[in-house]
Amino acid sequence: MLADELGVEPGAELQAIRRQVLSGPPAPEVEPVAAPVVPRQLPVDIADFTGRADELARIAASTAPIVALAGKPGAGKSALAIHSGLRLRARFADGELYVDLRGSDSTPRQSIEVLGQFLRALGVGESAVPDTLDERAALYRSLLADRTLLVLLDNAADEPQVRPLLPSGPNCLCLITSRSRLSALAGADHIDVHTLSEPDALDLLARLVGGGRTTRESEQAAEIVRLCGRLPLAVRVAGARLAARPDWPLARLAERLGEQRRVLNELRVGDLEVRGSLNLSYQALPERERLALRRLGWLGTPDFSVWLLAVLTGATVPDAEDIAESLVDAQLVDITARDGVGGGRYRLHDLTRVFAWERAEDEEGSADLVAAVAQVAECGMGLVNHASGGTPVRLLSSVLSTGFRLDVSDYVSEAPPLAWFDAEQAALVHVVERASELHLAGVAARLATALCSSSFAISNHFTQWWRTHTAALQAARRADDVASQGLLLVGLGWLRSEQDRLDEAIDYYDQALAAFEQVHDERGSMATQLMLSSAQRELGRLTAALRTIEQAWPALMTATDPEAIPRAHHIRGTILTELGRLPEALRFCDQAVAAYDAIGDLHGVALALRSTGIVHRAADRLDQAATCCERALAILRPIDDHLMTAYAVQALAKVRIRQGTGWDMRESLTQAHRTCHDMQDGFGQALMLRTLGELELAVGRPANAVEHLENSMRWWTALSLPLWHARCQRDLAHALRALGRDGEADLVHAEAMAVFLRHESREAREEPKARKPFPAPLRDSAQFL
Repeated sequence: MLADELGVEPGAELQAIRRQVLSGPPAPEVEPVAAPVVPRQLPVDIADFTGRADELARIAASTAPIVALAGKPGAGKSALAIHSGLRLRARFADGELYVDLRGSDSTPRQSIEVLGQFLRALGVGESAVPDTLDERAALYRSLLADRTLLVLLDNAADEPQVRPLLPSGPNCLCLITSRSRLSALAGADHIDVHTLSEPDALDLLARLVGGGRTTRESEQAAEIVRLCGRLPLAVRVAGARLAARPDWPLARLAERLGEQRRVLNELRVGDLEVRGSLNLSYQALPERERLALRRLGWLGTPDFSVWLLAVLTGATVPDAEDIAESLVDAQLVDITARDGVGGGRYRLHDLTRVFAWERAEDEEGSADLVAAVAQVAECGMGLVNHASGGTPVRLLSSVLSTGFRLDVSDYVSEAPPLAWFDAEQAALVHVVERASELHLAGVAARLATALCSSSFAISNHFTQWWRTHTAALQAARRADDVASQGLLLVGLGWLRSEQDRLDEAIDYYDQALAAFEQVHDERGSMATQLMLSSAQRELGRLTAALRTIEQAWPALMTATDPEAIPRAHHIRGTILTELGRLPEALRFCDQAVAAYDAIGDLHGVALALRSTGIVHRAADRLDQAATCCERALAILRPIDDHLMTAYAVQALAKVRIRQGTGWDMRESLTQAHRTCHDMQDGFGQALMLRTLGELELAVGRPANAVEHLENSMRWWTALSLPLWHARCQRDLAHALRALGRDGEADLVHAEAMAVFLRHESREAREEPKARKPFPAPLRDSAQFL
């Protein structure tokens, strides 16, 4: 066309195109195939890596395609994963991929960005990397389908971040570290990375410090490890600081770490910082979880259950449980029990607690924080009073009233009361001490009193009893709160009475009476006089005891507390028993049984029945005495009051000895003695030994009786209880006569009678009772040899 119409020949370029069209497309150029890229991206191992033998073995043995390590900030998850990956390197001929996903930062790495990094590391050219997340993930899976490769995803944020990065090849392994447990990853083997064991933590510190310093100062090294909470990051920081200061004794750092306000300042060196590590996790929390963590740290309980968290945050119990579980997932709270007493139990690591306390001080007003602690204390008191409905002597718990109103049913546990007390005891003791520190004298006094009227009294938790009362008493004295002082002094008197330190008990009761008189608290005075009379009776001051309770009688008979009247009748009946005024004693003990029964207090019924049995035994009405003691035992055994069950066993054994069938109770009596020993009850041990001595005497084994009775007398001497010592002497005199040691027997009996006369006890007027012997064949049989 060009030639015909324009007279122009086609040019060379056009001619070449024509020839190319006629001959077809040229064969494509074949690029040479590149050798597969083998990435080796794992970071350098930590030279002083220590411990973790179990975790390393579990990772090595796992057959799962994914192994997910979870642990709190500073637990050493990354170090463990890297160390394990390097140990497994020989298994993965096609290499290792590594990335820090920065999951604890405010801006975690994006999956699409990481996939681009991985694809380039696997040899994909920049221009061949797809643009979308799905395309990159598909190419990534294709490349790894037939390879044997290790992928380490460090510091992951959550499951959506890591899912596109998971290799698909059957010969690949993906190691993941995260502060939260990535439970939604199907087919993963989950390993929790906890703090180091004490030996491993000490070993790590020794490696870091060097020079044998931890060996020379072993106690200080152990203290540093303890103050670091055995957290690897904290131990590493402490070790680095000591290594940089070879002139420092370890005691110097231990002392600095022991100060709560500066411990996190001390755990910082170079780019390693415990506070910063914790702060990353804290900032990632929703606000309600941050509030919960702050207040838990500021309250500082060693552990807690959901009711306490609910009160601290103003949340419902179900919401508080969700908050607790969220903090567990974030590795800022540890769960110590699941589906146990009262639901799950939780605790903060020591350093997390300090961090949370700092956040509370910086971010909340002190008035709000103090009010939250007061609410916890008031709620705790309500729960204690609710749970102690079946426990003895709550006469003190309502002496001081409070304007706080709480629907305890919102927080009530379904657990048995004693089990609930055991689980909550440490937390409640701490709440009393914290409230005392914060000058909340009234609520600290009420909670301490509620505790001693329930769990402490029934289980002989004497150390906790002393801690709560002395802390609250100091707060009451600082606040010049005389009413609270009176209440706490009564509690301390009761404690000393339970510990058989009766002179001290009476001194505390006298101080309490003075305090109640100062504030014109007739009710407090009445309760104190009732308890004072009981202590005077046990000490053998029988006339004084009767006088004390008679002075309080008008107030006791008009008391609004339902416990007051039956308890008053019971104590008066026991005093009259000791004085030998048995008809009056029986009347008051019977009234006590009826009054306890009227208010539904089965525990009180049992104790009063035991006392009624003692009256019948003293009057030689043995069948009635046995019936009362058996009824008492039938009530006490099912409610697990082990100590008073032991006392009821002893009372019944005394009756059976007089009936001539006491040997059948020897094993029960021996177990009762063990119970008193286990519960630190010196009075009970002395009483059981004396009764065992009486039993041996009754079955014709006076030498054995002497041994038991002399051991019992040592206890009575140590307890400064001369009347009880004299009763034991009277039994000892019988045993000595049976051994033909009449002269000694006369001296011992005369000493006993002098004490009876001095104390005006019933024994001074009793005729000696002949013990009914066991039948001779039984007495002489092999079982007694």
